[in-house]
Amino acid sequence: MRKDYNKLVRDKVPDLIEAAGKKFLTLRLSEDKYKRALKQKLVEETREVQGAESIAELTEELADVAEVMDTLIVVLGISWQEVREAQKQKRLERGGFEERLKLMWVEEKN
Repeated sequence: MRKDYNKLVRDKVPDLIEAAGKKFLTLRLSEDKYKRALKQKLVEETREVQGAESIAELTEELADVAEVMDTLIVVLGISWQEVREAQKQKRLERGGFEERLKLMWVEEKN
């Protein structure tokens, strides 16, 4: 039985599938499609963080998020320093998340 995935996978996944004696098909993506696939993968991995229940699961899923972020940053030609500077600026302007604030509603002025 064939199961379709149609998603970006880690580089060694085809070797693992082959070692298991299974048939598969991979495609090498163009640069533009690769960038889009990395963005989709980041969304996929963050959803898996949301579903993780144990510290071990969270650690694994956060590692996946970090791996995708590392790759995306390199592919886009951004440095981690630039990301950290943007993070620092946002924290100065809007704060962090330490206060555990959940915004429930805002009423517009008439």
